[in-house]
Amino acid sequence: MQFLKDTDFDAALKAEIKAMLFDTQKLNIAEGYAIGRLNHYIGGKYDVTKVLNTKKNPSGDDIRDQFIVELLVNITLYRLYTQFAPSKIPETRTSDYDDAIKWLSKVGTGEIPSILPPLETETTQFKINSYPKQNHRF
Repeated sequence: MQFLKDTDFDAALKAEIKAMLFDTQKLNIAEGYAIGRLNHYIGGKYDVTKVLNTKKNPSGDDIRDQFIVELLVNITLYRLYTQFAPSKIPETRTSDYDDAIKWLSKVGTGEIPSILPPLETETTQFKINSYPKQNHRF
């Protein structure tokens, strides 16, 4: 997995369901889908590479944004359920997925504020010159 860890799913799933759903290849594909959705919704306004930073601080603590982790877990689990049992997706998975997509959509459009790192854009400064105003009346 790129960003998520196995332990991120512990709070959302019981152990027997986790064992049934988790296939390494399908999990990687589902996580890639979730990251793609994140990038699609907020990538034009926020720096997704900084949002998905997996580095640890000097004391070894996890510095990932836990809200982003929760969003990606919800999107990943929804994607896994749609692959295994699309007609039997639990109500909580569907509502969590819908909430995650709504939040991403609103943040991406600027409808609600966020503390995510903004996209750094290069600004090019240029100077506009013109000839001085002339008086053509004598």
